[in-house]
Amino acid sequence: MKSSAKASPKTLRMNSARRNRLRQRVSVATIRNGAFQGQVIPAIKLSRILVPVDFSRASIKPLSYASAIAKVHGAKIVLLHITKPISFCVDCGYGPVNRQVTDDARIRKDRALLKRAAARHVPPQSIENLIIRSGKASEQILSTAKELKADLIVLYAHEANESNSVGSHETADRVMRLAPCPVLIVRAHEHDFIQPIGKGGQVLPQS
Repeated sequence: MKSSAKASPKTLRMNSARRNRLRQRVSVATIRNGAFQGQVIPAIKLSRILVPVDFSRASIKPLSYASAIAKVHGAKIVLLHITKPISFCVDCGYGPVNRQVTDDARIRKDRALLKRAAARHVPPQSIENLIIRSGKASEQILSTAKELKADLIVLYAHEANESNSVGSHETADRVMRLAPCPVLIVRAHEHDFIQPIGKGGQVLPQS
């Protein structure tokens, strides 16, 4: 004759806990044994990284990030510097009109500075090109990224910078919203996921 006595609430809770632990062990073992082979883990493929620079100390940090990422993925780095155009106002009888022209003398100087910055902070094998543009920073970054079909833009942002400069919050915000590719924004003081490397190749402690 079978007993019709019901299990106590305590016994039910214990049985439920045992079943949950068993399911967890089975799930972990299944994952470890590769049972979820149908779920494809996506891979990251980066070929070209665009890094706008303005020769400030803060703009060195994006170069460090770009160099580390390029090394892992075998990507190439394009350095972009944007010069300010010469602005002036003319009046040909129809009222004042604001005009802008390229500052060729400034561009020549900035090209030399860009070459030195690249030589100091980016491994030569990672450099694909050095580009000088003139105009509004956000517009030039966006157009260059589109033309080059960049896979990633690495940009720094600082609240003290002018609104039209490479490292301003306004430029970073516009680039993030309109860029044709992912954008990595770095700041002067934050939790970094790269570590500085010394001349001998050793990892240096973070300050």
